[in-house]
Amino acid sequence: MEPPVSPLTKLVLPNFNCYLQSLANTLSTTPGQPVSNPTSSFWLSDPPPVFTHQSPTLPPSADVVIIGSGITGTAAARTLLSNSPDLRVAMLDARETCSGATGRNGGHIKPNPWELFPGLTKTLGRDKARKVTEFRMGILDKMIGIAEAEGVAEDCQIRRVEAVDVHLDAESWVAAKACLDIYLEEFPEETEKWKAYEGEEARQKFSTPHAQGIIAGPAGALWPARLIHPILTRLLSTHPSFTLDTCTPVISITPPDSPTSSYVVHTPRGEIKATHILHATNGYTANLLPGLTGALFPIRGTMTAQSPPTQNHFHGHRSWQFSWNQGYDYLTTLPNRTVMFGGGLRQALTTELGTVDDSVVDVCTTVHLSGVLPAIGLGTTVQKIWTGIMGFSGDVLPWIGEVPAEISGRQQGAGKEWVAAGYTGDGMCTAWGAAEEVVARILGLEGGVGVIEEMDVTVERAERAKGLEGLVGLFFG
Repeated sequence: MEPPVSPLTKLVLPNFNCYLQSLANTLSTTPGQPVSNPTSSFWLSDPPPVFTHQSPTLPPSADVVIIGSGITGTAAARTLLSNSPDLRVAMLDARETCSGATGRNGGHIKPNPWELFPGLTKTLGRDKARKVTEFRMGILDKMIGIAEAEGVAEDCQIRRVEAVDVHLDAESWVAAKACLDIYLEEFPEETEKWKAYEGEEARQKFSTPHAQGIIAGPAGALWPARLIHPILTRLLSTHPSFTLDTCTPVISITPPDSPTSSYVVHTPRGEIKATHILHATNGYTANLLPGLTGALFPIRGTMTAQSPPTQNHFHGHRSWQFSWNQGYDYLTTLPNRTVMFGGGLRQALTTELGTVDDSVVDVCTTVHLSGVLPAIGLGTTVQKIWTGIMGFSGDVLPWIGEVPAEISGRQQGAGKEWVAAGYTGDGMCTAWGAAEEVVARILGLEGGVGVIEEMDVTVERAERAKGLEGLVGLFFG
């Protein structure tokens, strides 16, 4: 059965079926390593020494090797060492510290539980949808608490903001109102936090002349790298058993040769024997876990930093999402009024899905993100534009837990391989909890509150997620 697509998709991509076949072929190819010359992210300007940190030599062995140094890897290392301070933890990254998606995203912590709960209920049932939603509702408090405990809340600019979701067409506004009604019926205690503004009231209150309606409620924002870099710096200084090696890609993994032996992690700088391996590479995960190829795949996103607007339209206490029939864009403003504006994915779908090349920016996305704000009279100019690689899941749920041998292609030994990835563009709301859950399983502790069995890594789930129905519904429906 041919998946349903929107009239707009048929107009923009008249040969959609041919494109879909080409996309399927692209997604069936393992993503490979990160490119060595990525675009320059605003968030990574003037980085600290930990950005390029390397040990003089690699440790010969480790209890846990973490592949990836973004929010997932950092959360895992922090949680492991908080529970077991002398655990030998080795973190490896193919590029610099936090130079992947965490150092390239939009700077939002935007759970938007009202938007997701109705869909989760249809696919998971009410009880599991509540469990996932309740976790998302608590993530902002968790992240602020972590920043405060690390003493970096001011420097990383973590803050509570008002989420302003602007709907520019009638169809998306009707759907949004229905989602909000379903959510508030299930969570009546949230009624005072969320409000819908319609028509002229929305346009006047938020100075958005084309809005059909707006939903506003709690969210957060931050400078992501300024949270991650200090945490890793502290771990290096307080835990001699922790190592961090940047520009050290994992080329391959040799499986244990007996039930009591270790994995061997191979890099251009040497080898590490590892009891456990945690894959925290999101969009690149299938490079080392080939069984997830096509089920967890890369998508390139684009961000800009733009000069403060000539009108005092945006301020640092709001984060915006603009939804319309050609996709959505997102915006937040730093305390110095620099505008962080991203999106434009629907303008360049034929180039952005399935690629791990963040050394370039698509011209259509560039035109879109550079032109939208000046076109509505705000007078901004682009100071920097960059791309980053997200990890999308074919069934929209993240992949969290133990990796079966059928997925990795490697037998287990004294320890196991683990994964936390596939956040579908929502890593700041999901990754920390995913990492905590995996660590709990590694150490045999009680797990997190927002993880359900549907997020487990199984062969059956991977095969189901390789179908394109979810992807078509997400981007083309």
